[in-house]
Amino acid sequence: MGHLDPFLQDLNGIGIIAMMVGISAVIVRVVFCKTMRDRIYTGVGGLISAIVMSLGIDYAIRPFAGTGESTATNGLGFVQLMIGVVIALIGGAVLRGILSLDDGEPQPTSNSLIMDTQTELNRLAPRYGLVAAMSNEDSYYGWFVIDHDNGGSPDPLYEASLNANLQQERQLGKLYGDPGSGLDYSAFGNTAVQAGQQGESALARIIAYMRLNVISFWSLYGLNENRQPINADIDCVLVGIDPQQQVHAWFVDAKNYKGGSDTKYVNLDPRNLVRMSISRRALIKGSDGTPVVKMSENMATQRDNWASTLETYHVAAQWMVCMVPGGHNGTPDVSEATWPGGIRVVTPEQLVAEIRSVDLLPIDNIPQNVFEVFGNSVKMRTIREHKNVPLTPDVPRITQKTATPTATVAETAPQPAQASPATVEPNENAVQQPDEPEPAARPNYCPNCGQKLEEMTNFCPNCGKPVA
Repeated sequence: MGHLDPFLQDLNGIGIIAMMVGISAVIVRVVFCKTMRDRIYTGVGGLISAIVMSLGIDYAIRPFAGTGESTATNGLGFVQLMIGVVIALIGGAVLRGILSLDDGEPQPTSNSLIMDTQTELNRLAPRYGLVAAMSNEDSYYGWFVIDHDNGGSPDPLYEASLNANLQQERQLGKLYGDPGSGLDYSAFGNTAVQAGQQGESALARIIAYMRLNVISFWSLYGLNENRQPINADIDCVLVGIDPQQQVHAWFVDAKNYKGGSDTKYVNLDPRNLVRMSISRRALIKGSDGTPVVKMSENMATQRDNWASTLETYHVAAQWMVCMVPGGHNGTPDVSEATWPGGIRVVTPEQLVAEIRSVDLLPIDNIPQNVFEVFGNSVKMRTIREHKNVPLTPDVPRITQKTATPTATVAETAPQPAQASPATVEPNENAVQQPDEPEPAARPNYCPNCGQKLEEMTNFCPNCGKPVA
């Protein structure tokens, strides 16, 4: 009486089996420990938890096996079952924790990636000479914070490119899409959208002004992990091909952040930047009242999602964030900033120099299938706004042979009428003026970087610096 069928009478042996399995797992884990200390802690803790777990299992099953005073036919048997289950779960949880411990330093969790703001600011302050706030001054975690920087020096490349003709770039087949248009339906506020559009437009003018051998695609769809288009925006892709027929693509996220050349952005942690004034040694508030700027992981995500597509078409890709001047006070210093996923941050000058370092062929050499990959990723809304572009999913390609470039402003501007030569009698009473020196000839090469110069340029197309 009190016994179940003969098969269940042997179930108390499950406790022994559980103990053997647990001890075996502990032994295997001890073998892979790297230090003696880890081996001792893992061995002792693992053995104790394995024994506790197996005893709990045996205690829980004993009434049903009919080997104890309590059996499954009375209430004490079910109480013993519950107690045994609890003991087994506790022992199993401890054993699982011991077996899953990592050797060496623990891996950071998503929460630990965002460091304590106070601690990180205290770490950065001595390095950049930040000033502690007085009692009557605005502060952020005890550090002096201001509304604006001290301005800065104009960026020569930005200033020189202000009048670049983007429409001419389209007619030459070098620009597709509308810079900044992908932000219209984003989740950003109006101020952020306008700043982003201005940044992309400024970068487009710089690329056009420098006459690089690339096709620029603007406001492209992103890809999800299944290589399907999603609304996540890619600002710009610059595509070229070198003499070895290697296609290069620069994926660029244009940023137009607050501040001029007196502003510096550094990483507060892997996902946040902090903004500071170099000359005033103070933090600078943003529109939210704090000096902290949260960074998006979109570029790192898109880099992973585009990888297989780029590999299929043998495209060598570079991914970067480009900090564009927001006005006439120059570009913020981003030399020590990094975006999530290790995405590097460059200035327009650095981007141009990197593209020029690759000896790219004329854009007509870019394969048609590569052109279609990026052209068909341009958001359709922007394509339809262009004149003479059919409403089809395919982007019509304009080659240099079929392009009809428009005349430049200088070519179409009205010219002053030529005065007819007149005979002038010499005036004996006139004071003879000394001969004026001939104007100095424009140098043929940039004195800063050695780039060969066009006759009528005021800025070096390579380094962007003014030419005397």
